[in-house]
Amino acid sequence: MKGVIILFWLFALCYSVTGLEYESVFEGEISNNAIVSADNQSFKVSAFSGGKAVVDFPNGVSRFMDTGECETVEAYRLCILSITMSEKFNITKQEYPIIPKIKIEKKKNIVGLNRTFEKNSILLEERIKVSVVMVNEGEENIVGAIYQDKYPKEIAAALCEGCIISDNEVSWIGNLNIGKKQEFSYFIIGKNSTGFESNATLLYGGMKVTEKHSISVNANRPLIINYSVPDSADLGEEIKIFFRLINNNSESIENIRFRLVFPQGMKFIGKTGRISEEGNFWVYRGKLSGSGNGSIEEDNITFQLAANRLGKAGIAQSVFYSYRGSNYNEDSNYTIDVDTEGMYMEAKTIEAHEPSTKAVIPIILTNTNYRHSFKNIKIEVVSNGVKRPYSAFNSIPPREIKELEVNITVPDEQQEVEILLSYETNFGQIITKKSIVTVGVGTAKGNITETGINVNNSIGNKSLDSAVTEDELVGSDNKIWIYAIIITIIVIIVIMLLLSKLKKDREEEKLMQLLK
Repeated sequence: MKGVIILFWLFALCYSVTGLEYESVFEGEISNNAIVSADNQSFKVSAFSGGKAVVDFPNGVSRFMDTGECETVEAYRLCILSITMSEKFNITKQEYPIIPKIKIEKKKNIVGLNRTFEKNSILLEERIKVSVVMVNEGEENIVGAIYQDKYPKEIAAALCEGCIISDNEVSWIGNLNIGKKQEFSYFIIGKNSTGFESNATLLYGGMKVTEKHSISVNANRPLIINYSVPDSADLGEEIKIFFRLINNNSESIENIRFRLVFPQGMKFIGKTGRISEEGNFWVYRGKLSGSGNGSIEEDNITFQLAANRLGKAGIAQSVFYSYRGSNYNEDSNYTIDVDTEGMYMEAKTIEAHEPSTKAVIPIILTNTNYRHSFKNIKIEVVSNGVKRPYSAFNSIPPREIKELEVNITVPDEQQEVEILLSYETNFGQIITKKSIVTVGVGTAKGNITETGINVNNSIGNKSLDSAVTEDELVGSDNKIWIYAIIITIIVIIVIMLLLSKLKKDREEEKLMQLLK
């Protein structure tokens, strides 16, 4: 039914508008087959001898016309005033050029279109009124005028009074009688844009009237929530999270309910601000006055928590409030990745050993945490799927280093051996780490048949802040060789001295015998 009505009005649009006035937009002689620009539209006239011409109008419509004839297509009327032949011969084309003279006129707009927006800037979900007034200022009634106003997805059109809304487009179809106002109104609602240009058009009698209006949509909700929540925290670390509720509008925000839920493993230590505990939630209730006095109304909330569990701690936030008669509800989540400055293990790869010989894997354990000791430290050696567990230390204090050795029998073929570390945190969580070392070089296939573990108590405890660097650990084997060489040299010198003394004693003994 709606389609039939539209076709009827379009028919009336073409044949029922009379008495329109025209204004000239171009008049003069042109080159044959030239494209003429008039009123930002393009026209082409192809003339022939004998006073005939073909005219191409801007919308693609073509007309065959005689000299002195006028044709009207939509808003434009073109007349062939004359078609003459130049007295100057065109040597290139070997002809006398044909020169058409034309006149192009445009229908005068006789309808005043006025759109009024209640505001030029709207908030998300805010509704404002758009009022439309059209007046026929001509001398004849207009039948079948069409008003159209298409809005993008950032805006929702609603509650049209005297018009139609379909697919977010506002439209009106009707007659415009002489001197009579045609009025209607509708509402638009801001969705998720920062701004756009609204273009309304009015079509009548081949005329198109456009009215543009810029609208700014504030993408912030009436209530702005600034926050400071750390992305990560160390196990046991005390952290602060901060929320600021801001009303940056001229009107008050009512019935605010700001609610937070902290996960297990986040221990509450303290807070500041107007927020209280209600069951499993921390809730702020109140209102924020508007900035009509030139100031910004805000409230600050601070929590002090302890991160007592490893993993990702999710803090859930929900807020509800009322503004300008509309209710708003939004949820947010913040994630804190709780890790630990924990235990580090370094197990050194064994260089080439003869198969079936004993080899030692040096292992260094470092507690890098500043506050907590780690306990129940255990080492496991895994080879060919066989796991052999060993106790290592009862505990390692903060910032201390422990050294130990794993004794193995070197297999006939090079193998990768897993060294597994497990320890217990101050909060009862068991943490495991793995290091892979390569042992043995040979030709025959074999297995690690014996393992053992020795705590190197001769080295003693070291402080991470004052002892062993990585370079020192890497160079420890070299130091052993240096010490061995020095001792060997000393032994050789002592033996040489003893042999020299023995030789001297023998010579003295022989001399004494000769003297006798």
